[in-house]
Amino acid sequence: DDVDCTALAMAVFLRDGHICRGKQCTDVARLILLNKNPDGVIETYFPPRGIRENRVDPATTSNVMRFVYATGFEAEARKSEDYLFNCLQSEEYMNKCYYYVCPEAFFFFLSTAIVLNDPARRRFESLLVENIRKRFGTTKFPLDCAMRVLALADRKSTRLNSSHIT
Repeated sequence: DDVDCTALAMAVFLRDGHICRGKQCTDVARLILLNKNPDGVIETYFPPRGIRENRVDPATTSNVMRFVYATGFEAEARKSEDYLFNCLQSEEYMNKCYYYVCPEAFFFFLSTAIVLNDPARRRFESLLVENIRKRFGTTKFPLDCAMRVLALADRKSTRLNSSHIT
């Protein structure tokens, strides 16, 4: 039904060696990449969508980009990458994530995507870290704090002690 679950499952299967980079991945990637809104951003739901037409979500788009980067189709998803960058820059993720409970989910999913693609990592990393830092102290929910920690876990230059994470 949706590109989020499809892309996330394919990325995990690919990472864990349950599928290989070949026709199977290419076919699914192409199906996802054809599912764009008029602005060229990958939509959350596959057709037929009904009331979900043109639905785009930063967290789900991050999961899609994880699969796109893993399969090497990033050139065909530039508008989706730009959408994510604009959401991060403008902080639209605060109001546009429909399916996940906190903005930190977006941070976590985006961080898992950009580590797979050096140009994306260079583009997003400092802005992502800046946005995560802005969320320090805004909530003490364990899930929010854990997602902040996980989103920062691969960034040696921004290691923080636990007193700074909440």
